Amino acid sequence: MLNTNRLTKTVLILLITAGLSLGSTQAFSLTITNVNENFDDVTGLAVAGSVRSIADILTNDSGQLPAGTTWSAGNVANTNVRRADDRINTSVGASGFDSFFAPVNSTNNFLIIGDNTAAIADLPNSGRMYMSFPFTLQESTSSVTISYDYAFDGRDTGTGTDTFAVLLTDFSNTLTIQFLQSPTFTSGTFSEIFPIITSQPTPMALIFTLSEASSTNTNTAVGIDNILVTSIPEPATLLLLGSGLMGIGFAARKRFKK
Repeated sequence: MLNTNRLTKTVLILLITAGLSLGSTQAFSLTITNVNENFDDVTGLAVAGSVRSIADILTNDSGQLPAGTTWSAGNVANTNVRRADDRINTSVGASGFDSFFAPVNSTNNFLIIGDNTAAIADLPNSGRMYMSFPFTLQESTSSVTISYDYAFDGRDTGTGTDTFAVLLTDFSNTLTIQFLQSPTFTSGTFSEIFPIITSQPTPMALIFTLSEASSTNTNTAVGIDNILVTSIPEPATLLLLGSGLMGIGFAARKRFKK
């Protein structure tokens, strides 16, 4: 025998839950983490000054970077991971990042693009380098939030221009979400929401690039840490859940009256 009282109570609980959720977009929005990388699980950095190239990490410990990570540089040493107590972070002025990446200790790692070892020096002093982190947006995504910490520093006497750019691409269209050029050097946290609507699963990539002019009068490097990419499904897809629960409620009420 159908226990109508119990069913009615259950349906009411479901309807109340759905109503509370539907009453606030923020409440029923599901946040999906697509990329979450702080480089702290990279091993092999036993002492201050240790350097591990991205090529070495991907070859020997690929699980320590997001799946599908790729890089490009004139030399394998041009993209690497270091500890926050490395000279490139603790040095001041044109030689480093003024301890921007904190805490400055052996447990905090970050990514370097455009410098081989120690403080910002002579190698490399030209060419384009990049790091690419791929991810896939699910069907019916409505927005993407991207955040990361960055430091762009070095020297520029005015005879050349080095550029740091961050790109978001679906491999058909590319959006430049940040662009800096020497001699304007800066550091900070980038965070922005991008309205991106998908009708099907969509491969994407977040790409960090450094282009150094072919001049010995410019030499720059970029530090990157705490990369976070999240996405939110379109609210309409979650409204279906609420509609389904309300349908259950009406059906149960009709059956109860009979």
